[in-house]
Amino acid sequence: MLTRLLTQLLAADRCYMPPALDTTTSQGTAIGAALLPTTIASGDSFQVKNAPLSSDVFLLNFWTHNLVAGMVRIRSPKLHDNVDAIRARTLIATLDPLMPMGAPQRLYPQDTTIVELAGSAVGGNIESVVELIYYADLPGQAGRYITSDQMRARKKHIHGIRLAITLGTTVGYNGARAINADVDQLHANTDYAILGITSDINTAAICVRGPDTGNLRCSVPGSILLWQLTDRWFVKLADEYGLPLIPVFNSANKGATLVDAVNNQAGGTCNATIYVAELNP
Repeated sequence: MLTRLLTQLLAADRCYMPPALDTTTSQGTAIGAALLPTTIASGDSFQVKNAPLSSDVFLLNFWTHNLVAGMVRIRSPKLHDNVDAIRARTLIATLDPLMPMGAPQRLYPQDTTIVELAGSAVGGNIESVVELIYYADLPGQAGRYITSDQMRARKKHIHGIRLAITLGTTVGYNGARAINADVDQLHANTDYAILGITSDINTAAICVRGPDTGNLRCSVPGSILLWQLTDRWFVKLADEYGLPLIPVFNSANKGATLVDAVNNQAGGTCNATIYVAELNP
């Protein structure tokens, strides 16, 4: 009986895959006042990744960076309907999450969503839709995430990492820099939980990726108006959804842990503060 139990435990361990967070960004240039399909950012896909059908895949939330008031719509035959599904008004330069916190939308592996946006018709203007997606089990990815209770039980010190990100003037992800490129006070071979990020300039998203996130992007709205939300963004998500959504990275991987941003055509410099909690072993 003991042998059988050990065999079952080993089999379960082999099948287990850590959770993953992923960012999908799509954009429109001079898209206009009518809802039109956005263009996916290089490296991303409108198709939901191929997770096991029995595992949870959730659209946790999404937001837009519009230059004029408009509208956004995410639809698919596998969502509520293929006409409106999730549709929301958007405001000028407002990066608030557009879905109610704590109420994720289930997604389906290999389903392809349609993301549409209405906004500015001015030539060259770039507007963005950013989606944050959770996978309970994503084969091939080895992300490290903890719950808010786990973070609070292990938290030793709070530290703010300063990083200047040069924002591009083109579509997609821009300005990738190592998390320790400007200031490196991280303790050697130590785990840090990423709590949230603040920015001194509006940018569609600030994203962290590296070996400890399975090289998938964990994103935060780059809003100058939402600091009380974005400085604890991942803690808020973990609390609201009851899931392990706080990314953890080890300082040994700091050089390969990159931070980049999604911007519009304006460019500039985003002075970000990445709030982390040093964790006890």
